[in-house]
Amino acid sequence: MKPLADIYTKPAHLSGLTDFGADVIRACNRLGIVIDMTHMSYDAVKAALKISTQPAIFSHTGPLPSPGEPSKIPDMAPRLLSRDEMRDIAAAGGIIGVWCHGSDTAKEYVESIKRVVDIAGIDHVGIGTDSDLEPNVRRQYTNAMWKGESRGFFPAVAAEMLNAGLTPEEAGKIGGGNFCSLFGKVTGQRGRG
Repeated sequence: MKPLADIYTKPAHLSGLTDFGADVIRACNRLGIVIDMTHMSYDAVKAALKISTQPAIFSHTGPLPSPGEPSKIPDMAPRLLSRDEMRDIAAAGGIIGVWCHGSDTAKEYVESIKRVVDIAGIDHVGIGTDSDLEPNVRRQYTNAMWKGESRGFFPAVAAEMLNAGLTPEEAGKIGGGNFCSLFGKVTGQRGRG
């Protein structure tokens, strides 16, 4: 298999995006396939954003801690985005899925979401993927992922978004509306999100 791009968990050796990776992005644009840039090095992400004619997603990440703020998940630092990286993705029309890793409560998770909204804008943020959210799954990232939380993941997050001052419309965008709009645009299914 030909490599597509450098990934952030290994030393860079491909100068970001390979020629084959660029060809794959062009083919995805032509075929209406949404590009997920998660796990790419940031040099690869910047190259992908320049090549793509459609918005792309970074499906699961979070904001790097502010300077001087300790990280709750130091081993995840390579997976988190800087302010500039979030702005670049948003400027290209993309969406950043905020991961629940590193949040001990639904309130902390919504605080992370709001940090990304403050940087990228309300139309460029969504609930991060790569988490098990079904109520009967007994793994760490489920509806019962936060100690003492009984409302279920989405009800807890929606309630906390409203408590944090987001409007119902804004909570709906973050809760899935932004992803639906992007998927509709990229796949040609306009008006379905």
